Amino acid sequence: MKLPGFFKIPKHKEFAYKPRYYNERKEELDRQIKNIESQSHSFSDRIHKAYNRRWSSEKTSTSRQSNLRLVLIIAALAVLSYLILFY
Repeated sequence: MKLPGFFKIPKHKEFAYKPRYYNERKEELDRQIKNIESQSHSFSDRIHKAYNRRWSSEKTSTSRQSNLRLVLIIAALAVLSYLILFY
C-alpha cells in the first residue's frame, strides 16, 4: 500500500518528432560529402602519423642527449664537491 506524499514526482516528457519533408537530393549530397571527407581524412591521417613518427624519433634522440648531458654534469659536480670537501 502506497502512502500519499507531499510532493508529486514529475513524469517524463515524451516527444513525437515527425520530420516535415524528406529531401532525397540532400541526403545523397550529404552521403557523397561524407565519403569524400573520409578519404581526405585518411590521407591527412597518414601524413600526420608519418610526421609524428619522425618527430617522436627526433624527440627521443634529443631527450637521450639531454639526459646524458645531465648525468655527466651531476657526476662532475659530485666529483668536484668530493675533492673540495675532503682535500
